[in-house]
Amino acid sequence: MNFRSQLIPIALLMVGGAIATYVILGRDRPGETGGVSSPAGPGKHESGRSRGPEKMNTANNQAPAGGESELERVLRESGPAAALAKAKALQGQERESGVKFVLTTAALTDPEFAAREFKASGLSITGQGHVLDALMIGWPDPARALEWADKELTGQLRSSAISTSLARLAKTSPSAAIDFLKNIPPGADRKQAVGSIIATWAAVDPAAAMEYARTSGEPGAFAGAMIDVAPAWVKNDLASAKDYLAQSAGDDKSVYLAHLVAVEEAKKDPAGMLKWASDLQGEAADRARRSAVIAWADADAKAAAAYVDAAGDKDRTQLAPILAGAWASLDPAAAGAWVGKQGSPDVQAAMAMEVAYRWSSVSAEDSWSWASSLPDGPARQQACALLSKLANAPAERRFHVCPEIAARAAADASFFTKTEAVDE
Repeated sequence: MNFRSQLIPIALLMVGGAIATYVILGRDRPGETGGVSSPAGPGKHESGRSRGPEKMNTANNQAPAGGESELERVLRESGPAAALAKAKALQGQERESGVKFVLTTAALTDPEFAAREFKASGLSITGQGHVLDALMIGWPDPARALEWADKELTGQLRSSAISTSLARLAKTSPSAAIDFLKNIPPGADRKQAVGSIIATWAAVDPAAAMEYARTSGEPGAFAGAMIDVAPAWVKNDLASAKDYLAQSAGDDKSVYLAHLVAVEEAKKDPAGMLKWASDLQGEAADRARRSAVIAWADADAKAAAAYVDAAGDKDRTQLAPILAGAWASLDPAAAGAWVGKQGSPDVQAAMAMEVAYRWSSVSAEDSWSWASSLPDGPARQQACALLSKLANAPAERRFHVCPEIAARAAADASFFTKTEAVDE
């Protein structure tokens, strides 16, 4: 048993060349954060197919195999205005497909033309969303795209287009993107825009983006950034994440970042990570130590035990119970044997309680035999008392028998579940 389980990975918002390539080629795009949604859902036609510029495929404009349609020829030879006029002369679904084709193509080559013709296009909401996706991503100047969306669009199309444009603007001018936020009243649209800015900004300067999220006062911004930004930041630039954490560890909201840093660093130098964590402050320091010890136990519990045994009194008092609990979740018999070798009665008692709580959930009989075999003293007395209470408590009441240990175990499991979700 370990602390990890499978969850859906957290996807970060990505904008720029990669998405533009997907749009041009008409492929399914990875993610829809900040994109324009149709009534059928983000990135979907009402038929359920992913949006993307399509080759013409109508009765009057069918291209021969390997060739081009009449509308494509007009677009190539005479330009978007002539092609759009021809498309508008069509009827029904042919008109919808033709106009959509011309405007999505123009959005990537002449966005000003596509923007001017957007309102008079006569497209359905789905078709408009399709064109806007291409337009907001293909417009070379995100500030101009943002200005147009703000003045010319309404409703959900406006909200989604602004969010996408702000994300692109934040990549090159985060201050300009932040300045635009004053035009968006509090609510879901503003929250979406803030998230888009932070996610894109973080791809360029994660420390600055995280600090903005922490100090902006935007509801949920820092917590959201921790979940969405911190995992990639720690994997891609661990040194920068450690520097930020060292400066802001007193902020309890940095606890998740402390966990991620500890786990990542413990893969290479768990002893060094524990020494570094000793200089942190507040809850972040406690989380970093716990997560480093648990990660080390998962990789090599015996090496972790040797480190704790050789540590000074202060470190051993802090770390030994953490390791005992983590080891007991993996191999309770080995953890119990280690507890029996401890010399300090107080430390041994704290360790025994951690082992007893976890071992009892696996085998009440084996845990009782172990606790009874401990030398007479605080460890044996407290472990046996705990096991006796647990034996008389229903499974759903275990938490209430020893809430302190149960809460720590639950918190540990929660943090490592999040990490596993990101890793996968």
